[in-house]
Amino acid sequence: MEIDACSASVDKADVVTLDGSLYSQFLTRQSSLSSMITAAIKKRNNVVFVSKTSSARKQFEKFGSLAGDIFYYNHAIKKPGFSKIFVDKELGPGKVISSVYARLSDSTPLIKIELLGSDHDESEIKSLLDRLCKNSVSGYPYALKLAHNKCKITHTDLVRLVSLYGLGNEVGSREVLG
Repeated sequence: MEIDACSASVDKADVVTLDGSLYSQFLTRQSSLSSMITAAIKKRNNVVFVSKTSSARKQFEKFGSLAGDIFYYNHAIKKPGFSKIFVDKELGPGKVISSVYARLSDSTPLIKIELLGSDHDESEIKSLLDRLCKNSVSGYPYALKLAHNKCKITHTDLVRLVSLYGLGNEVGSREVLG
């Protein structure tokens, strides 16, 4: 559904923001779905992946980093701005990912932005951040915050679904061990 919504939006929006990582699109999806998201991105090159968290250690790994890259950038400076563009070609041709860590306004959390391809420059990133900043709340794009709140399934929702559909565990089923 996420890929269908993205495909339907690329021609209607200036910027299409997707919550999460482009890496996960390539590493955890079936190849047909990866092809669909790639086609949607390439159509107008206006699809951006935004993450509030990241455990990637690609940029500081050579220095023996123990924490994710976002940790080091988050502690380096509290002012708005962005890191240098990091281009990762490890996934192979057609799956090159460019990323930056950015802070949209003073003392807000960092976000990680991922774009498909290696042909992105600083002026493009500045323009993108300006557009994201206009509609952000506490340093995070409002559209993504709204989508999260609208789509979040709460414990109460799950209880209702169980009741409505008669869902439950079978005797002897495996459950999470605590």
